[in-house]
Order: sequence, then C-alpha cells, then structure tokens
Amino acid sequence: MKKSISKDIIFLSVNLLLIIIVGVYSLIKNKPEYTLNLPSISDIDSVEIVKIKSDKNILIEDYNDIKEIIEILSNKKTKEQSNQDSPTNTKELYTINFIYKEKGSAFLYLYKRKNNYYIEIPYDGIYKLSKTEYNKIISYE
Repeated sequence: MKKSISKDIIFLSVNLLLIIIVGVYSLIKNKPEYTLNLPSISDIDSVEIVKIKSDKNILIEDYNDIKEIIEILSNKKTKEQSNQDSPTNTKELYTINFIYKEKGSAFLYLYKRKNNYYIEIPYDGIYKLSKTEYNKIISYE
C-alpha cells in the first residue's frame, strides 16, 4: 500500500512540475518582440551625443560617422519593454539625439548597468549592445 501512495505522489509531482514549466514557457514565448526603429540616414542632418550629468556634448555631422552609428544600432530586437521616462540605476548615461534635416528629432538612451550595455527608448524597448558597440559609440565624445 505504501509503495502505491508514494508512486502516486511522485507521478502527480512530476505532472505538476511539467504543467508549471509549460505555463512559464508559454508566458515567455508570447511576450511581444520589439524592433529598434531608427530614422533613415538620408533623413538625418546630425547626431548629438550628450553625457548626462556632465558638460560633454558632441555634435556629429560627418556622413560616415552618422552612418556608422546607425549601422551599430540597426537590427536590434528585444522582448524587454521600457516602462519609464528614463533609465535608472545606471552608470555613464548618455542620450543620442538624431536631428532631422527637416524639422524634429528623435532620441534614445545609451547606458551601462552592471557590466551590461543597453539602448533604451522610453515606453518602447530595452535593447542590448555589446561592449565593443557601446565603446565605439562613446568614442566620439
């Protein structure tokens, strides 16, 4: 009788564990994916990189430099959503402002947090960068 009860408990435990794993997987899998949408290089007049809490403000007007920045930031995807106006608990916070040839501009945040590197667009997505990509962008400062 004891062997039957313990086999039933093991069987139920394994099934419950499988149900939990499938449930968690379906929640993760069904998160929306965000794609970093950048302005077309032909629409950009200049790029301004501003280090927050600093006097550093760099204006990039060279076409090849702007193209390089756009290429570094292109094709980024994430499932991590931004739910705030600006990143918190960060080191080396920057804004990257894309100034259009016509009216207007667009911006994103660039920052380091716990040895990871990110781009964040408020209320859109949080995208990972490699250390090399991050360093290349801030090398303009």
